Amino acid sequence: MYAPNLRLLLEPEGSPLHDVLVWFNSDEHGLSRRYPIEFSPAACREFAVFYDEWDAELEKIDFDGLSVPGRVDYHLLRQRIANGRLHREQERKRYEESKVWLPFAEAVIEIEERRLAIEPIDPEAAAGKLNDACKATMAVAERLAKPGENTDLDPAAGAVVLACARKLKAQLENWYKERNGYDPLISWWAEKPYRELTDTLDSYIKALETDIVGGKEGEIPPVANKPLGRDFIVNALRNEAIAYSPEELIEIAEKELAWCEAQMESVAEELGYPANRAAAIEHIKKMHVQPGEQPYQGKALADEAIAFLDANGLVSIPEHARRVWRQTMIPPETQMSYPFLWGGETMGMSFSHSSMTHTQKLSSMRSNNIPFLRATVHHELIPGHHLQMYKQERCNIHRRGFGTPFCGEGWPLYWELLLFEKGFPKTPADRLGFLFWRLHRCARVMVVLGFHIGRYTIQDCLDLVIDRVGHELEGGTSQVSWLTAGGASPLYGAAYMLGGLQLMGLRRELVDGGRMTEPEFHDAVLAANSMPIELLRALLTDTPLARDYEPAWRGLASYSGTTD
Repeated sequence: MYAPNLRLLLEPEGSPLHDVLVWFNSDEHGLSRRYPIEFSPAACREFAVFYDEWDAELEKIDFDGLSVPGRVDYHLLRQRIANGRLHREQERKRYEESKVWLPFAEAVIEIEERRLAIEPIDPEAAAGKLNDACKATMAVAERLAKPGENTDLDPAAGAVVLACARKLKAQLENWYKERNGYDPLISWWAEKPYRELTDTLDSYIKALETDIVGGKEGEIPPVANKPLGRDFIVNALRNEAIAYSPEELIEIAEKELAWCEAQMESVAEELGYPANRAAAIEHIKKMHVQPGEQPYQGKALADEAIAFLDANGLVSIPEHARRVWRQTMIPPETQMSYPFLWGGETMGMSFSHSSMTHTQKLSSMRSNNIPFLRATVHHELIPGHHLQMYKQERCNIHRRGFGTPFCGEGWPLYWELLLFEKGFPKTPADRLGFLFWRLHRCARVMVVLGFHIGRYTIQDCLDLVIDRVGHELEGGTSQVSWLTAGGASPLYGAAYMLGGLQLMGLRRELVDGGRMTEPEFHDAVLAANSMPIELLRALLTDTPLARDYEPAWRGLASYSGTTD
């Protein structure tokens, strides 16, 4: 019952770069743990050397002698290095622009990096640095409080300062925890300056939150993020093997969104709301279970999806994968920023909690209604994230660290598209739930790319997600905050729909084109592990990529009638 098909394991696809990718991934993660303050001078220096040395090693590889899987892995590594450089340069830039508001940063970075390097530090000198940092922070805090003095720190820039301040405070606390009590001179000299600085930082962080960024306790946090710029987005797309400009992708998303709206209008009429999509969405938002029943609803929907997959022979599902998944409820405080589901071996479910306000309870129940869940539970479990992660832990595991959201999120989104095509949502309410989420994912592409290239303001994004898509205020605001934040994977929110459309385009080429059966295609995608979809295409079509390969495949599927 639990044993795998050993033939699949005994006849692996094979890649001569298997160990190379494992080595790089382990080294990069090890270096990240050694230099946790990613914008520190030492971290920037070490990672620059790290990526340069790996680039040099790549040049030594006999590329012409590599198999197709080997060439795919070569380009996975090349793109990972480019992405690493891009992200760390962005973090360094954000820090440099924020330093004037972080007068304690250099002291914290110095003493923490000396601890991590296991270098001796003069306790009296450390206490002096903390004391000076406290005074400098107080001075900046006073400037922040004076009307007209902080006009150069707008909410978006303030959000970057706030993120850096939180990171540095956490590292300062690590330093003192590791030294206090073990080094009596550190305890004697530094305890009072440390306490004064951390208290001052608490007040400063609170002032940034409330006076600059604008957050108030118990209320929805406002959205205050800063665009990354078009050049950054263009480079990020290239590193994900996306051969489209951001403007082209926004146009595609707009057309797909309009297609969804037209379909929703038709379904709304079936529900008795002609020409009134908003009323139809309001109708299904009321189709939720009562408090206490959500876990059982999630289980029933998971079983329903698996039964449909089995009945139609769509994908191989190991018995073990069917049996090990489980659920947990997402804490109410977490639901303030993430009010839906998350998935994998454990599916996190949102729903109303007794500690919530009346408005919050209603919003949580409405946002997690049955038609919405029918479109997303399978996304999180089987055939989505749980089955995907299950296979990634067992097949071609050297690629696990080289994943991309265009595959990681594109795979479960692809299933939302395919199951809709195959009639899994049977009632008008269920079809509207599927279309709502598809509409939402189209809007995500527009928000992520439109905001970061400067086409949309934060208010434009909120209007799109709340007014046009139809999200609750809490859920919509948290979505826009996340989508515009940037961070280590700034394209993540756009990757759902774009990755799903890429996989659907690849399916049309290989399955509809008669080169693979449907279950063969699905099993092959899972077995390949995670990678940009154009590289996956090369793997599945046995296409030997050139050493100087650049993304060129324009295989996004279309539902709106648009073509490349």
